[in-house]
Amino acid sequence: MRAPDSDAGVRVFGKAYAGVEYRPRPAVYALIDRGDGRIAIMRVNGQAFLPGGGAESGESWEETIRREVLEEMGWAIHSLEPLMRTTEFLQPTPVRTATRIDATFVRAALAERVADPIEDDHFLDWLDPADASEILTHRSHSWLAALLAENRLDG
Repeated sequence: MRAPDSDAGVRVFGKAYAGVEYRPRPAVYALIDRGDGRIAIMRVNGQAFLPGGGAESGESWEETIRREVLEEMGWAIHSLEPLMRTTEFLQPTPVRTATRIDATFVRAALAERVADPIEDDHFLDWLDPADASEILTHRSHSWLAALLAENRLDG
């Protein structure tokens, strides 16, 4: 997956430790406002994320986020606006290998509901960005929500 070009660079979260092999995971996540200032949050197994996820082989960032939002929320999206790129290092746990998430974050608007979500373990919630920043699992997601809450998000 080729990320959109950005002059701002890449913000890094976490640390890459010597001797640890990090599995690369290109991903795209969407900041979706439903029109009342609340943003979409996906709750999954006690964790919370912005809608989106990992790219499949050969997908562009646009294809990835459109597929992920459709799978998780059942909605088509439009008006995709790249916001920023991040790299986040996740350390190994008993249930996860060490991972380097190279993420593109985009602003998106809901177009229309086109299907039922296919990921039965994902639950949609709408939160104020300040509240979302407190519960989002990944530091990069929390940081983006905090920027939005503080009106410091360009675009």
